[in-house]
Amino acid sequence: MEKHAFQLLHDAEHSWWYRGRSFVVGRILGRYLRERRTEKILDLGAGFGGMLPVLKKYGTVTAQEPDAEARERCRAQGYDDVAATEDPELLPKNSFSLICAFDVLEHTPDDGAFLRLIHGLLFDDGSLVLTVPAWQWLWSEHDVLHHHYRRYSRKQLVHLLESAGFRVCYASYWNMLFFFPMAFVRLLGRSGEGALSLSRPLNALLFAVVLVESLVVPHLSLPLGTGIVVFAEKRGK
Repeated sequence: MEKHAFQLLHDAEHSWWYRGRSFVVGRILGRYLRERRTEKILDLGAGFGGMLPVLKKYGTVTAQEPDAEARERCRAQGYDDVAATEDPELLPKNSFSLICAFDVLEHTPDDGAFLRLIHGLLFDDGSLVLTVPAWQWLWSEHDVLHHHYRRYSRKQLVHLLESAGFRVCYASYWNMLFFFPMAFVRLLGRSGEGALSLSRPLNALLFAVVLVESLVVPHLSLPLGTGIVVFAEKRGK
């Protein structure tokens, strides 16, 4: 990812979108893990460590992140461990109870191979939680700037996970209410990049909307949204 794009992500860390995603993921983990500690968690592509507060209640958390500056930030955030390798293929196999990949899969040239790699890193009873951007027709300069290869439909993502050896327990679109203005902006040919850097009152309002949605997300699968969230379990060989 371009340094400029990575800096934008860092600057937007406390935006309504990132905070909302953390809250939605936390609700889903709360339902499927039921507050049990999962022993060893891997945060793949951890970025600047913004998901740590959500993950640490479930076990010890290792960050894996290719960017050196972001790895230092992860250490400062308090991760239990920060993997020395930039390459997840060098991580030990069958070593994690839960693997998290938050808006990472769309950055991989071969997403099927990446999911099979995750499958191999998990314990036999391990779980995966991931998020991705939704709908290829919402593609814009935002995706180009952030070096995305694709966006997904829920059906496409579920099929990909099942082909890689996972049983999908839950898959839903999220950020449904923002889908409509985002679709309008995309159809006008604009990126909507500024949606992550809004005034404080508007930021608070949008975050409140996502909080309301999060009350539904763990129990129902939403038909539309700007992103997809999935909880899956590893199937045996």
